[in-house]
Amino acid sequence: MRPRFTYGGELFLWRWLRLTMANRYVISPFAIITMLAALLLPLLLDPFGFLILFLDNILVFVLLTLGLQLILGYAGILNLGHAAFFGLGAYTSAILTKTLGVPFPLAFLASTLMGLLGGLLMCPIIRLRDVYFAMASFAFGIVAYVVFSEWRELTNGHIGIRAIPPARLAGIDFTSSLNFYYLVLPCVIVLYLVFRLLLISPFGTSLNAIRQSELAARSVGMHLAAIKVKTILIGAAAAGAAGSLITHLQGFVSPELFNWPQSITLVTMMVIGGIGSFPGAIIGTFAIQFMSEYLRFLVEYKMLIYGGVLVFFMIFLPKGIAGVVRALVVAALERRSAR
Repeated sequence: MRPRFTYGGELFLWRWLRLTMANRYVISPFAIITMLAALLLPLLLDPFGFLILFLDNILVFVLLTLGLQLILGYAGILNLGHAAFFGLGAYTSAILTKTLGVPFPLAFLASTLMGLLGGLLMCPIIRLRDVYFAMASFAFGIVAYVVFSEWRELTNGHIGIRAIPPARLAGIDFTSSLNFYYLVLPCVIVLYLVFRLLLISPFGTSLNAIRQSELAARSVGMHLAAIKVKTILIGAAAAGAAGSLITHLQGFVSPELFNWPQSITLVTMMVIGGIGSFPGAIIGTFAIQFMSEYLRFLVEYKMLIYGGVLVFFMIFLPKGIAGVVRALVVAALERRSAR
């Protein structure tokens, strides 16, 4: 028999991977590598170039999709009106900072609370199930879009609100794309860690039980409606925070960013990246944003392309890109254990 020598660090790495596959670690190897790469990435790019601005936009949408992943991926709630919370946060921050002169930190907090308030407005339909809730949430998103478009005295209609002041925090001006990158990146990291902590808490156990079988969860005394309401409120608050950031990144806000195709695009990000995986939400966001940028000349067919991609992944890769990576890691672990 060939002698086996295992370096302690290597043994720890494989054990870490096994526990990561079981969702028992807050920070996975993927998360650490991604965080380090994200911190160092601007050093490899032109600090004032288009790519940094593009990454800023992607990171804001990562905040948005992480919240939707908690709702859809972990609670199994198909929310087709998630862009409404995004819009509530965006308009709140725009109106407070430009019209009332409120400082950015307070406007950011108010946008987060407004997203949460939007979640409260959606909660009465939480007792609907499956396709009925999906259609009701879709209608909720359309109503929000109509309000953004038609309440001209407050939102300026389709013209939108322009010349919104840039974000400022602790004397730092986040006008430049590089400065803004290091404003939004900590928000993404903190939200990711908070959500991972939620998953290993009793609340995360309840979410997993609901996703597996609502009937079984109800039979052991779980209050499904209360758990779903909390999940929607958390995801909506994250969307409101993302709305505040996108407003100060772009310097303007208009209803077109918060219409129903945006909600469908967010669901597409979930499916491509992998439903039920926070790294999958990040992967899916990057994939769709790059696809949108490099297929800009096909803008008339964007939703058709997204629909085709969505159908392809649902049929051939139902667990998304993250699911494929996860399967490869599990296979590697099994091969190593069989040696």
